[in-house]
Amino acid sequence: MNLKENSKLMSRKLRELRKSRGLTVDTLAAKMGENSQKVGRVERGTRNLTIDYLVKVSNALETPLSSLLDQEKNESPVPSDLLGMIVLWAEENCKVFIKDHDPKKKAYMISKIFEIVSCIPSSHQEIFLTSLLEGYHFLSNLCKNDKA
Repeated sequence: MNLKENSKLMSRKLRELRKSRGLTVDTLAAKMGENSQKVGRVERGTRNLTIDYLVKVSNALETPLSSLLDQEKNESPVPSDLLGMIVLWAEENCKVFIKDHDPKKKAYMISKIFEIVSCIPSSHQEIFLTSLLEGYHFLSNLCKNDKA
């Protein structure tokens, strides 16, 4: 993969991570201390990434720099419906995890699940999500039975 292709994939990854955390370009730019036009150009792949920028974005997105640079993630882009599947699951089930229904906590949970799933090769992502859901339902039912 050449440098230009790698940069485009990284730009898409950054956009997906931002969206998975429920942030707008303006909000992310403010958290980074950057200009929103620069963030937009980076996400569109029209501006080159620098190490300084990657450090700022990893801090703003609260994700390790290594996860942004992980080559396996770049080689298997996340399907566009993956984030939608995770959001739907969170909408249906987050009340168990987040007692006060805090939208920031829900966005953080969604982004962390998205981040974990996007590290898995795309051929195994659906299996992982299915297993996660089955494990969640098993533990939820187990806790309900223990209370009874």
